[in-house]
Amino acid sequence: MRILFILTLLIHSKASRAAEGNSPPPNTKSFRILCSQIAITTFYNNIASKYNVHFSERNEDYQYIAKFALSLPQDGKFLDAGAGNGRFTPTLFFRSKNVEAVDLSEQMVELGRKLVPEAKWAVMDLTKMEYPDSQFDGVLAAYSIIHLTNENVAKSLEEFARVLRPGGKLLLVVQAGDVPQRTASPIDGREIFVNLQNRITLEAILNPLGLFVTETETRDHIPGDELPFMKLYLTVEKKLD
Repeated sequence: MRILFILTLLIHSKASRAAEGNSPPPNTKSFRILCSQIAITTFYNNIASKYNVHFSERNEDYQYIAKFALSLPQDGKFLDAGAGNGRFTPTLFFRSKNVEAVDLSEQMVELGRKLVPEAKWAVMDLTKMEYPDSQFDGVLAAYSIIHLTNENVAKSLEEFARVLRPGGKLLLVVQAGDVPQRTASPIDGREIFVNLQNRITLEAILNPLGLFVTETETRDHIPGDELPFMKLYLTVEKKLD
């Protein structure tokens, strides 16, 4: 199964490498500016209302997120990290009423509060979350790290590890590939940068943190509706003390 996954990822990432000439390396100044916290916040604040309309209906992601939610302890404490407008938060809320949701965009958080007012919402930076250690039984990070630099991806994963309880689970949903890409947003057509990820590079960060991948799933993108990259779902578990 692991070999099949790697072969599938290599096939899909071949197209990514072909476009590498049009995309800056992840540590260049232009990439860092476009992936800065200010740039990300501004982008999502500006498109919040359009985002709400564009993703008003369920898509293929929900089956994977629902499967993850059902694997969590009933009535546990969950975090939707990088929750955006809260489109996935109800899936966690059906499993437990003890759900917190955070996002860097103030406008997205306002939309989320309207959609799931029962959850506890906050504007928060995933690279330095304002939670004590070992707070959550489950953390959902759906497309939460796709615009971050490699440095901030690592910081965010460190924070997920810190706030998870031993034995807790994390679901990472990312755009799959191995180089950052320049592409058009499916919401408003403006050019954005996406830092593609793969299991191998993510495990290199996760494993030293005591986080281990227990399940890997992938699917193709929905043309015209999503960013044009394969979707990667990693179920991760924090080792017991």
